[in-house]
Amino acid sequence: MKAPRRSLLVTLPLFAASVAACASTPGSSGDEGHETARVQAFLDGRYLAGDVRHTFRTRAGEVIDCVDFAAQPAVKAMAARGMPAPQPPKLPDELRARATSSGVTSAEAAAARDLDEDGHPRICPDGSVAEVRITAERIRAAGGLDAFEAAVSRPKAPPPTPGHPDNCDFPNYAHVIGAATGAGEQVSEGGSTTSIFAPVTPAGDHSISQTWTYSGYNLCDGITSTVQSVEVGWIVDPVLDSDESSHLFIYSTTDGYMHTGCYNDWSSTGSCVPWVQYSQVYAPGMALPSSVVGGAKHELAVLTSHTGGQWWILVTIDGTSSWLGYYPSSNFHGSMQTYADNFEVGGEVYDATGQFSIPMGSGVTPDRGYGLAAYHHDVWTYDAGKQAIGNTLGPMVTARPASYTESTTATPGSNWGNHFFFGNTVCHPTTCAAQGATCGSIQDGCGDTLQCGTCGTGDACESNSCVCVPPHRCPSGTSWNSSDCACEPICRPGRCQ
Repeated sequence: MKAPRRSLLVTLPLFAASVAACASTPGSSGDEGHETARVQAFLDGRYLAGDVRHTFRTRAGEVIDCVDFAAQPAVKAMAARGMPAPQPPKLPDELRARATSSGVTSAEAAAARDLDEDGHPRICPDGSVAEVRITAERIRAAGGLDAFEAAVSRPKAPPPTPGHPDNCDFPNYAHVIGAATGAGEQVSEGGSTTSIFAPVTPAGDHSISQTWTYSGYNLCDGITSTVQSVEVGWIVDPVLDSDESSHLFIYSTTDGYMHTGCYNDWSSTGSCVPWVQYSQVYAPGMALPSSVVGGAKHELAVLTSHTGGQWWILVTIDGTSSWLGYYPSSNFHGSMQTYADNFEVGGEVYDATGQFSIPMGSGVTPDRGYGLAAYHHDVWTYDAGKQAIGNTLGPMVTARPASYTESTTATPGSNWGNHFFFGNTVCHPTTCAAQGATCGSIQDGCGDTLQCGTCGTGDACESNSCVCVPPHRCPSGTSWNSSDCACEPICRPGRCQ
């Protein structure tokens, strides 16, 4: 039963504020007014304020709108194309138990008890789904609507096909992958767990860790592929996401990335393969917690399953899981309507300069192992009959070994099954000077610690900078001068004490 429609006072003001900020830019010209109208049309095309039944903020501070199921972009797009509009799906029974197997927690159960700073439950009501709110400010930060749409619909490159003599990659792309299937396999399901990092990535480029469930192959001419894919993982892309954090992403193509494919079902150009959002907690494009080299660790586990005629995606963030949604099988053609030919996992970098110095994973060389280098572990697949194909990783492919590589022998985490580490062939450490650190210690970004010096007598090191510390009391006739970091005589007109 559809839950009763709710009104939330914060919804309309927040929508209006985002558009007003863009429209009221000082010195707006006719062109800027036209751009503002285009942005508003784009936002309205996704969903209207009246479609939002609840709003909450994630722990990362992002606004999540709970949109009526029938008002979500893909459902509307499918109806516009004459495709049957799906009803709010019932999760297949065989998948329901999978979400909380192996000791993981249901995200919906956890979120129902979790309130944001405004007292709003971090979960959408029944009959609505979670969508990351895209604002006019975010589009403006990307460089305008055209730049934002270009980032959303940027064609990805197919992963190199294992066994191809060239292990080829498309121009400006680099991959390190592990294949979990061999020739002739029929894959109905595959999963992997990967570390989450937020490597420093220039605007216009991206760094990714992901899984590929696909049919077809890379033709190795740098232009063409026959790939049909369902892809999920984390991405750092400063234009797409308007920050330098790691974000959850989904992506799909049905024609080798030629005309179809977009991130998170965010494009209005018709390039998106329709995606039906299901989760009331997690949303494509949401920010993720990131690991720190040598410090805090965070993981993303993903599962792609062909069940009930759909390609479902399960997302587990640090042990808390939710079925994100599905790509309808009717999007695809041939065998991909029922099974995939390949399941691969690994890292991807897009470097507009072609220099391939952008960090992949954590940027640390794979031989440094757990706690420092990025990884995938416990990679598995099921065949079309839902029987385990095996848990042995097949051939590793490093298409640009001078820049990126892998290791299957570095020290793993505890209780891992199959696994591999991936990252840069050479790590480029930072320096104390580059980070503006004049004292204390910092991490160099490659797994080592830098000592940046000590402070003089009476000074203290705070946030890697020396600051003077005033004494408990200055001598009589003197006062503390913070600029000189000293007790100095108290001067009065005509004389100093």
